[in-house]
Amino acid sequence: MKRSTLYALALLPQVLVLGGLVARSEHTLRLGRRVVLEVRAVDPMDLFVGRYVATPLAIEQVDLDDYSFDGTAIAPDSAIWVRLEEGEPWWTATNVAREPYDDSVWLRGTVQSVSDVDGRHTVRVSLGLDRYFIPEESEDPAGWVDGKPRQLALVVRVTPDGTAGIEDLLVDGASFADWSRAQRKR
Repeated sequence: MKRSTLYALALLPQVLVLGGLVARSEHTLRLGRRVVLEVRAVDPMDLFVGRYVATPLAIEQVDLDDYSFDGTAIAPDSAIWVRLEEGEPWWTATNVAREPYDDSVWLRGTVQSVSDVDGRHTVRVSLGLDRYFIPEESEDPAGWVDGKPRQLALVVRVTPDGTAGIEDLLVDGASFADWSRAQRKR
């Protein structure tokens, strides 16, 4: 076999894996249901990753006593589903379960930690939506204006299987690209 053929065969699996990851992400963004979630943000910089806005979501801290959870014990690294309902200005969590039980929008997550403080059962959930990457030259959207923090919301697409992909970051109701452009004009 020719050396070029062997080289191509060695690269093929890597290209297929990369193509599959891109295709899955595009599938989520194109076919998923549009959901807007509240963000409590900070603006860190990681030299190895780049500049991003950390996007801890309000729905990632779940107080099980507020929902009709089935009561079964949950442990870190176990799967949990968060049921979402549309609201103004963003969607809210309306229940959590081990598996989706109706046709509502459900977001699949992983239990990070479980705590029991003062009789309240709280679960920290990782939804895989923890970073929104921004260009190096962009303003920090996590800042304050007139003594109040900017209102940030993460726009995600959620597929029926609970997979979510980030579509945009809203800064005071405007898309990040529009907000950033307006900041540069000032």
